[in-house]
Amino acid sequence: MARVSGRFRFGGRLLGAIEKRDLINAKDVDPELLKAYGELYWEAGRFSDSLDFFLGAGDLDGLAKVKARAIEAGDSFLLHRLEASAALRVEREDWLRLTEQAEKLGKGSVAETARTRAGEPAPPSEPGPGPDKGEPRRETGKR
Repeated sequence: MARVSGRFRFGGRLLGAIEKRDLINAKDVDPELLKAYGELYWEAGRFSDSLDFFLGAGDLDGLAKVKARAIEAGDSFLLHRLEASAALRVEREDWLRLTEQAEKLGKGSVAETARTRAGEPAPPSEPGPGPDKGEPRRETGKR
């Protein structure tokens, strides 16, 4: 694996924001260097940063790993970033799987977002307690 690319060197540590920006936006950076940083950030649980490096490297295996993680974690932001990059195809079925996983994880608003991205209608809402659902208004004692 290449550890040096021009003025950039793989140091085995997370980069500061400026260093990261400079590396990702540099011309003629060895994709293996970007991939190495993608893996480093992945291991640190920094999946969005990892996506940046995998995109820069054109690493399809890394991008597939991010896609699987986004679905598993019910992370619509990460899957949307991947879809917007057009580097790896995100299918309607991926959004539906993310919807299902988000619901299992109790992430209702994420499930709703994913359902919308999949082009599915929202499920009928169930009436619950609240002032607009027939529950009497409570006095707070403040005037």
